[in-house]
Amino acid sequence: MNMNIAQTSLLFFYGIFWAASLGVISDFIPFDTTGWFLKDKRRTSIRRFIVSFIIASVLPIIGLYLLYNSRLMTIDSSKGILVSAFASQSVFALTRILHGVILNKCTAEWFYTPNEIERIKKKNRDPDPCHYHLIPGVGYMVVFPLIAWTLHAIFS
Repeated sequence: MNMNIAQTSLLFFYGIFWAASLGVISDFIPFDTTGWFLKDKRRTSIRRFIVSFIIASVLPIIGLYLLYNSRLMTIDSSKGILVSAFASQSVFALTRILHGVILNKCTAEWFYTPNEIERIKKKNRDPDPCHYHLIPGVGYMVVFPLIAWTLHAIFS
């Protein structure tokens, strides 16, 4: 399988942005597998792991697949790099969506113990209303691909 410049650039930028996003979500203790073995943390850490895995691993893979196979990646010139760079930024949605789902005023106690919530608050990550993070997260998933589509239309 031959990849063009746009597809190669997408893999490069998406990988870097996804790795950066995974570093940011560490404050949320998303993959706390040691908590599975502690009686007081077992339920919350398993719930958090499952939801975090879906949001931080499965959704970005689906997003990458859709972008990679989209018409956006048909530009085989340096302009394809620009289109790919914008499209790749949609992966930043995962940090906002994860925060909006597992660490909001309605669900924080379902995903965290009271001690964990206090530790997270010390890192300036308070449980906010979920729409404070979900709306910007969805915005990342919509706005950056729209910018890429607009650039694709201009360059094609």
